[in-house]
Amino acid sequence: TCALPIWHPDVEECKQCIDFAFAYADKLLQHKKPYERSVTLNLAGGETLIHPDITEILSYVRQLYETKYKKHWTFSIHVVTNGSIGKNVLEKCLPLIDHWAVSYHCEANAKQKLLCKDTISLLKQNNKDPRVAVMMHSDENYFEECVEIINWLDQSQIKYTPKVIGDVSVDESWTLNPTVHTYSENQTNFLIKQWNADTTNMIKAPDNRNIFASAGRGCCSGQGLCVNSDRKNLQNFVIDRNFHNWFCSVNWYFLYIDQKNKMFYHNRSCRVNTQNKIGPLGSIMQTQELLDELDQQLEHKQMPAIQCPKTLCGCGICAPKASSKQDFLEIIKIHLDSEVLNIP
Repeated sequence: TCALPIWHPDVEECKQCIDFAFAYADKLLQHKKPYERSVTLNLAGGETLIHPDITEILSYVRQLYETKYKKHWTFSIHVVTNGSIGKNVLEKCLPLIDHWAVSYHCEANAKQKLLCKDTISLLKQNNKDPRVAVMMHSDENYFEECVEIINWLDQSQIKYTPKVIGDVSVDESWTLNPTVHTYSENQTNFLIKQWNADTTNMIKAPDNRNIFASAGRGCCSGQGLCVNSDRKNLQNFVIDRNFHNWFCSVNWYFLYIDQKNKMFYHNRSCRVNTQNKIGPLGSIMQTQELLDELDQQLEHKQMPAIQCPKTLCGCGICAPKASSKQDFLEIIKIHLDSEVLNIP
């Protein structure tokens, strides 16, 4: 047998993608309300921090922001890591990264899990305020380990989010996605308490275990969500995620760069573009064309609004959306200059 080589995107390509992402965001933010002019660069992988040139890339990002965009909007770098990186790499990255999300995987080996806990502790000691995503594996022994980790995080006063594994909508057969975990009654009750979730629409598997993912979804970072324009009573768990044909502003809040296939998308989860189709904005080779097109749409007030073609909303659930054009325009004007929109 032979080991497959680890693929890392080219450093210059990374810089080119950052140049495009910043320029693209800057054009959009000129039409956002002043209190919403901020950018977060979210680094996700694979394990991003094992890139051999990660500090060079992060330093470039910082320099670009400081020299070109600092007067226009605020900025932060957020990383998602499994925490199994060495202390040497971690300490080099500490001053370059603002926010840390650490995923705890109980099915990892003992060394990786120890490294993960050490990483979490080091981040806490350095006032990085990490948030830990505890991947709630449904195997009985693994689930108990996850509960123990949650107890440790509680005692250590470290923020965490219990993550249900898999994704499925109430109108979809759970068997279409074999990665969806099913949970026992006791496990389900634990998750309900963690999420404060209404589970009336939860699907049952043939063995009577619960498919918790069908009950709804919370924000990945544990933030409260505004439902039905009720800003005084934020919810941490949204029950219905079928926004088919709803108007959505996901293109104003996300830009996803898939360096594996060298394509740009609006969102990593839904990948819906402004033609209301699942597909990319364009390729890494088309950066100037994409920027020119955006300029034209904004200048001539022809910015499309996405009307969702999907029946399951993932990570874009936090983007403002509404079932009618009138409600959408009423909501979106709070966030941006709605005059640039062109909604038939």
